[in-house]
Amino acid sequence: MVTFSICSCIFLLDAFVKYDGKYEIFLAYYHQICYHVSENWLILCLRFPFMTVCMQTERRIAVSLTCEQLTQALLNSYEAYYDITRVDDGSPLLATCDFHSTSERYVLVKRAKLWAAETNEYVFVFHVPELTMDSLALCRDLALEQGMKKIHPHPEHMYSHITAILLCDTAQPDALELLERYKKSASFKLSLHGWMEYRIAAVDLSTGEVFANRKGKEVKQSLCKVIDFQTKRNLGEEKKSV
Repeated sequence: MVTFSICSCIFLLDAFVKYDGKYEIFLAYYHQICYHVSENWLILCLRFPFMTVCMQTERRIAVSLTCEQLTQALLNSYEAYYDITRVDDGSPLLATCDFHSTSERYVLVKRAKLWAAETNEYVFVFHVPELTMDSLALCRDLALEQGMKKIHPHPEHMYSHITAILLCDTAQPDALELLERYKKSASFKLSLHGWMEYRIAAVDLSTGEVFANRKGKEVKQSLCKVIDFQTKRNLGEEKKSV
């Protein structure tokens, strides 16, 4: 059973590569296998491998996205709650997105304030042709420097996130490994005036894969949703044009 499962996955992947990632043909090959295998045995042997391969296939379709498409889709996802500023200064920085929120609790009137908590996020979107150790350090440090300038600690400040998102045409493995291990945080007056957490994520446009450090898991999930949405939108437009 295990042998058949592995062979079937290899067969499906081979079909995917052979037909240049066409998702419909991939499904056709899968159903062709279903036709020759009993339902119960198929559930035991192929369900989870198929789900895994299918997810990988959908993610690999994302390589058809251009940097411009992904940047616009990303900024569209931020525009409802963030202040977006496009940047065109010759640097890898494409845009910044700033978010501010304040929660308050008071008694009867606002002057009788019990407490207040301010939270912020400062997002920096970059594009680099190839993510190397040097380009990673450049973007990472630039986001940190500009982000720290925007943070103004005070008693009502709870936390601020500095988020760097790197869109790269290709990426070197050692740079991606360093990105995933990167950690940076700061506390202000022993956290009495809040703290800062640094989140960083990268999208390798050549594979459609998303990488992030430990604090950037939520950013990674958001990026995957944006990629999936834009990919499905592109596929829909291609079908309409045909």
